[in-house]
Amino acid sequence: AKCKLEQEKIIINNKKKMKFKFYIMRITGFYNKKDPYSVISKFYKISKKNQIVWHSSGNELRDYIHVDDLSKIIVKFVKFNYKVGIYNIVSGKSQKLKNIFFKILKNLKIKKNIKFYPNKKEFNMRFDNSKLIKVIGNFKFLSI
Repeated sequence: AKCKLEQEKIIINNKKKMKFKFYIMRITGFYNKKDPYSVISKFYKISKKNQIVWHSSGNELRDYIHVDDLSKIIVKFVKFNYKVGIYNIVSGKSQKLKNIFFKILKNLKIKKNIKFYPNKKEFNMRFDNSKLIKVIGNFKFLSI
């Protein structure tokens, strides 16, 4: 996170020298069926095991968007003349990880309990997307 902020500062501080338009897009987390790295795809994999164990309380708040939504938003920025700036590319609706996991199990029609093991490194991620919605208009995000 620290490196990302430093990169943003460099861009912002040099924007007068740049001869092109730029947007800083802060993308929290995204998912799709074939992404092997997202928390959601990792949960899909472990949901097929006999026992589901997750090493957190599941109460951490996260805001994941589908890769199709991310692509549509990026296309809008490329296609239209939006104001240069920093945009949080998020749905604006953070959810508890465990609620996301329960939805996944329900969609897969899997009836299993999840064993949660809280740890001290848990943290929430909430983001404001009002600036994004202001420029792209009413956007319907796919739900998990």
